[in-house]
Amino acid sequence: HLVAAVCATRSKLEAELRLRGFEVPSSAGNFVFARRADAAELYRRLRERKVLVRYFNMRQLTDGVRITVGTREDIVALLRAIDELDGRLVSPEATLA
Repeated sequence: HLVAAVCATRSKLEAELRLRGFEVPSSAGNFVFARRADAAELYRRLRERKVLVRYFNMRQLTDGVRITVGTREDIVALLRAIDELDGRLVSPEATLA
């Protein structure tokens, strides 16, 4: 049950991040790596909002953040924060049903 839930949530998360302009390679784990040119700034601004993602200050990874697949509520909070930072008026709850 848990593995199926993580897989379903991960697929939805990947799709939602792609809709927001991220490059997201397919993942088989409990996380996704989402690439975007302003990843370092995004990491800092999400952290200010208490939304935690992992940023790697290493040459080949500086354009991405690692996002753990959490609960539906975690993912909605992440997407809401990204939308607010990007100036979008989108309701993540509707797309994660």
